[in-house]
Amino acid sequence: MDQTEKYQISKWTLFVDSFMSKFITVGGLSVIGAVLLIVFFIGKEVVPLLEEAQVSPEETIQLPKVQIEDIAVDEWTALPTVITKNSLYVVNREKDNEVTKKDFKLEGNSLITALQYDQEKQLIALGNDKGNISLVDISYSKEFLDEYDNGKQKSNTIFSVSQKPYLSLSEDGGKIVKIAANQSDTRKIVAAVVEKDNKQKFLVVTLKQSVDLFGNVSDDLAIDQRLDFTDKVKGRIDKLIISSQADSVLVSTSDGMVYSFTTKSGKMEFSNSFQPFKDEADKNIQSMNYIFGSSSIVFTNKAGRILGYSLYKPSKDMPRLFGLTKTDFENIDGGAEVFTRSLRNKSFLVSNGPNIKLMYNTSQALNWSAKMDYNIKHSIISGKYDKMLLVDDQSNLNILKLSDPHPEASLKTYFTKVWYEGQAEPRYIWSSTGGTEEAEKKLSMMPLIFGTLKATFYAMLFAMPIAILAAIYTSQFLPPNWKTIIKPLMEVMASLPSVIIGYLAAIILAPVVEHKVPSIMMVITFVPLSALIMGATWNNLPPNIRFKCKGGMEFVFFAPVLVFMAYIGWQLGPVIESIFFTIVDSQGREIASFPRWWSEVVGLEHTQKNAMVVGFAMGFAVIPIIFTIAEDSLSNVPKSLTSASLACGASRWQTTWRVVLPTASAGIFSACMIGLGRAVGETMIVLCAAGGTGLMEMNMFNGMRTLSLNLATEMPEAAKEGTLYRTLFLGAVILFALTFVINTIAEVIRQHIRNKYKTV
Repeated sequence: MDQTEKYQISKWTLFVDSFMSKFITVGGLSVIGAVLLIVFFIGKEVVPLLEEAQVSPEETIQLPKVQIEDIAVDEWTALPTVITKNSLYVVNREKDNEVTKKDFKLEGNSLITALQYDQEKQLIALGNDKGNISLVDISYSKEFLDEYDNGKQKSNTIFSVSQKPYLSLSEDGGKIVKIAANQSDTRKIVAAVVEKDNKQKFLVVTLKQSVDLFGNVSDDLAIDQRLDFTDKVKGRIDKLIISSQADSVLVSTSDGMVYSFTTKSGKMEFSNSFQPFKDEADKNIQSMNYIFGSSSIVFTNKAGRILGYSLYKPSKDMPRLFGLTKTDFENIDGGAEVFTRSLRNKSFLVSNGPNIKLMYNTSQALNWSAKMDYNIKHSIISGKYDKMLLVDDQSNLNILKLSDPHPEASLKTYFTKVWYEGQAEPRYIWSSTGGTEEAEKKLSMMPLIFGTLKATFYAMLFAMPIAILAAIYTSQFLPPNWKTIIKPLMEVMASLPSVIIGYLAAIILAPVVEHKVPSIMMVITFVPLSALIMGATWNNLPPNIRFKCKGGMEFVFFAPVLVFMAYIGWQLGPVIESIFFTIVDSQGREIASFPRWWSEVVGLEHTQKNAMVVGFAMGFAVIPIIFTIAEDSLSNVPKSLTSASLACGASRWQTTWRVVLPTASAGIFSACMIGLGRAVGETMIVLCAAGGTGLMEMNMFNGMRTLSLNLATEMPEAAKEGTLYRTLFLGAVILFALTFVINTIAEVIRQHIRNKYKTV
């Protein structure tokens, strides 16, 4: 080969080396870029969860110069309605703010002395100076026209009002000074304070409507029950509210006491009394209002304090009572002169003068606050939670656009304990849906993080000892011809779809584990113990006997003994169960049942799909990964090291323990970390075998809910760009961060181990 050919070959080699170097660099950078793009995409979906509500002015309308008692509005914000004690003024925004007046029907020459409006039921309660009441139903509907504007069908919003005849609330007459009313599908209820001769009476009436033979309900109302609770309330009544289910009434008095009346067995009775601000300097109640769902109440006082009370059972034997659950709301100077709740979620508005705040009850978060250019006298939030209507002291109706798509989302909601409605204490709970639209969304990430770590812990607890010991035996003791069979089988085992493993775990393994826990515990105890005894016995046998067995073939003698001991342990399980895990049933009979003993004696839950099943199934999936990588690391230890150790007189086990394991420890650790990553991200096995309940207990006999399982089950049902949708992406971010942190720590430890035990 002449110099020219050598030069050309050298030039070509340099070109290939340069090209491959650049190719590898580009490939590496592309992988990093792809990962960063994934992180960016996931993060982009999560960021809106932490944004504050956005409010901007839309329109200001001059209202009639009247004494405004309240305001009503339809869900489209097309017909804001001003409520006075005698009339309704309907402002039609679809017709250049045209105002239509509709008067209430009066009873003779009587005067309306009390009025209350409920936005959720669109119901107005009227009380006059003769002790009589009347209910007014208002409704809004859409009428679609045969006209189109840019492809969108035009429509008109229709307003209608229906007033029921007056009914006598107080048989003795008197002036109604406070009134509240509400209705459900099965009942209508009115509560009122009647004043006569400077004395107050507190009356509650239930109303009924007649039904004909064809099921048609009459428009006429009649009093069904009239209840006098005057003697149950101590002090002068200041405020009245009725729940949206029309089954309870709350009254507050001028001395800061609250009295609760609840329907039981079809009749309303006194329930209990409490003082919201008993530990405050100012005990008087400035405002008292239900939150959407009527399971929580928000109280304010003039000192600016805001407290939340919710219904819950302090103990199993007690009825549901209101208890203090929320104390961390931001204060509002002077207390809430004006209060409005949302009909879409647990948000509410409080204002005093020009200061206004939008808060969320569940998380106690302040979503928006401002100081307006006017004093606020009345407020309302539209049914779609997209507009706020504020009436100022100059009779201007200020319509504001509201953008608050994720009021439930906050760092407190996701990562701290929250005292949810109906719960006896603050808890971490994941429950994205409830039985009704009024139920709180419970979106804590902590049960999912805990469940992920729990599932991983039990899987690794099962997989690591088996995989590492199997790798040690295969690489250091097993004859090469057997190794060529065992290792490919283990690698094929890694190819099994996780959904198949999960299915087998749910259908076959879970029912067995549920009733055979003592047998499994005996097998887990007997097999390792018998292996240790057999090993010690074999080691103490005379060399002439041991040398008759070819090195690495000891398992031929060990395996039958281990199988026999496993069988003995399995058969001993029922005996152990009958001795130690018996309970006495209601008929006085002793029953041997570990699941019932665990539940009744230990007091922990025992379910069929639990962490033990997940540990076995997921461990089975992780074992091949750890085994393969660990075996490669052990096999790649230089033969010169093992040969030198054996030449110095060390046994095979001593060589393995003192030379091979330290040298391969970094690789073994990497194998465990890769197996850990596989377990952290596993979905289908957990989906089939874990039960999917977000519990925070290390109890191996109940289930869990992991981050990956949550993504798989909830994402198909989540509305795009909704709170749940973005929260699931938050779970993905946490899962990514969790694996990133674990892998980073693992790499640091691996490098430390590698440097410490570097021998070549």
